[in-house]
Amino acid sequence: MEWFKKNIAANHVAQLSDLLEEGLFFIDAEARILKTNAAFRKKLGYDEADVDGISMLDIFAHKESLAGGSPEKQNNILSFKFYYFDLAARQPLPLTLLDKAGGKVPVLLRAVIFDHHDRRNLYGLGIASWEKSSAENDGQNDAAREAGRLWELEQNYRNVLKSSGDAIVITDFNGWIVDVNDAFLAMVGYDRPAEVEGKYLLEFVPMVEGDFPCSTGEIITITKPWQDRHVASIDTLFETGMVKFESYVVHRDGTHVTIDATMSMLKDQKGERRGTVAIFKDITERIKTQQEVLRSKVFLENVFDTTGDGIYVTDSLGHIIKTNSAFRAFTGYTEEELTGKYAVELLPDGSHDDVSQEGFDRMFGNGYFSQYEDVWQKKDGTLYPVEAKLAVLFNSRGEYDGLVGSLRDISERKQAEKALLGAKLFLENVFATASDGIYVTDEKGHYRLVNQAFCNMTGYARDELIGQDASMVLAALRGGPDVAALEGADADASLSRFQTTWQRKDGTVFSVESRIAMLETPGGEYAGNVGTVRDITGRKRMEEELRRSHEDLERKVRERTESLAEINAALRVLLNKRDEDKKALEDSMLQNVNGLIMPYLEKLKACRLDERQKIYVDIMEKNFNDLIAPFLRSECNLRFTPMEIQVANLVRQGKSTKEISAILSICEKTVSFHRDKIRNKIGLKKSKVSLRSHFASGKHKNA
Repeated sequence: MEWFKKNIAANHVAQLSDLLEEGLFFIDAEARILKTNAAFRKKLGYDEADVDGISMLDIFAHKESLAGGSPEKQNNILSFKFYYFDLAARQPLPLTLLDKAGGKVPVLLRAVIFDHHDRRNLYGLGIASWEKSSAENDGQNDAAREAGRLWELEQNYRNVLKSSGDAIVITDFNGWIVDVNDAFLAMVGYDRPAEVEGKYLLEFVPMVEGDFPCSTGEIITITKPWQDRHVASIDTLFETGMVKFESYVVHRDGTHVTIDATMSMLKDQKGERRGTVAIFKDITERIKTQQEVLRSKVFLENVFDTTGDGIYVTDSLGHIIKTNSAFRAFTGYTEEELTGKYAVELLPDGSHDDVSQEGFDRMFGNGYFSQYEDVWQKKDGTLYPVEAKLAVLFNSRGEYDGLVGSLRDISERKQAEKALLGAKLFLENVFATASDGIYVTDEKGHYRLVNQAFCNMTGYARDELIGQDASMVLAALRGGPDVAALEGADADASLSRFQTTWQRKDGTVFSVESRIAMLETPGGEYAGNVGTVRDITGRKRMEEELRRSHEDLERKVRERTESLAEINAALRVLLNKRDEDKKALEDSMLQNVNGLIMPYLEKLKACRLDERQKIYVDIMEKNFNDLIAPFLRSECNLRFTPMEIQVANLVRQGKSTKEISAILSICEKTVSFHRDKIRNKIGLKKSKVSLRSHFASGKHKNA
């Protein structure tokens, strides 16, 4: 404002503008009114103080329709500021202004923008031409003639508007909605045209940044750059009169509906632009389809690149144009090396012709190759077996357009098949050469496989057995159940091992030991049995002979045992007698020595003997002890003296020291002396056990 007042040229222009009938006003870069002329204020009923310094957008009629919207949305729509002046500088712009009383005044705005090089002092001059009254135009129009034509046009317009499947919106040049069809109401979630007529079209365009739900089921993000692109599309409309772009229409519930928008300018009889017509095509389903196609494409590309099979695609000339990672790993080539190469170049030399004629004839006849095995060659020359499939590609005209092929490296499978074949041959050899009979039955119990040993054992030829019931060889079953034959069977229900009797073709009955295992399908269903049979006739005979021999041996052992028992009884009597005699002899000798010799020897030792006599006595005592040593038992082997033996016997009888002294005519001290010697000899020197208790326990006898 200060800058404008200081500009003398601008003041002169402002003074001259008061002489004009058209309304003139100056605005700055923020669309604030700097100056107005008298015609402008008179037409709108404002005083100079009312309008100077206010925003030009405050007297635009569209501000009224935004009163109920969110502040953020109002600010975004009203933030274009200089936008309308930019448009009016290019061509006259019809607008509706508000007078002081709130009435709507239609004007045709022309503008001049004075732009400084740094755009800091940018301002504009607006020239508002007032529309002529209807009275002034009455002379130029033939109302009666035009009425019918207008009615017809309106009917056509209404029919087109109503029947269109696309949403159609008619606005005036200010962007006010003046008419809509049912498709638009459904698109934005309203029921009656009156609910949207008079609203600003920008209210149905995303004008707020953020994340919003979309009709495609996704969450979309509205950004400032997106809004700028949308504004640029509207600029194109004013420049060219028509614009097409992809955008969103905001539903009443906040959902953003994806649309293809086509907007055109509407003109009056003079060619002046009076508004716009917008056609919005809901492309939700198309976007969903595109997204699904994209997802399918990404999915198929992922499958193509991650599948374990090698896949390649050729053009109509047989050049490889695409491969997956598995194919490149199989062949050892890079993608650049494979692209443009003929697929047959990857086959071993000399094998091209084997596939080309017959294979391609089949391929073109059926549209695909049935599965076949082949040998391919890696970059390093290594040959490897593959399982290959080929399919023909056709273009939209049904013409041959190339091939798609898949390879599966079957080296491991070939090795497994080889190992399986070896195992099969091994089992067949075992089956054929086994000494035991082997048979296999189906789920109905009929023979479907037997070996030669089984035939030899039963006397039947293989052809006579195959298809027959397995019970034909069971001797017991011909006359009734052979319960006894199964008594030796294992306890489990499968009878995995048991003995029974069979009957040969010639009627001979023989014993067999059989093992049976149940066969199952991969689904776990019963599929028959496999069994082995061993002829145990010889073993049974040997077992019977062994049993008889065992019984005979047991009989002989029993008889011999009875005879030996009698002999043993006699021997025991003799031995007992001998032991008793021996014991009596030992007791007699001990008693004689201890009673008849040792007491006198003790008395002799008590006499006054010279040294030589003492030596002789000691020698005699030692010799007597050595003589009776083998016969000593209990206290005797402790070499008790005769006096000690007498004292010990009296102690055993329960006599006291005083009583023993009286019986033996010795003093009590002598008795105590002998008692101590006895305790010392029998190991009771430091024990608290009495001699009487010790002898009563029976540990020392015959003392």
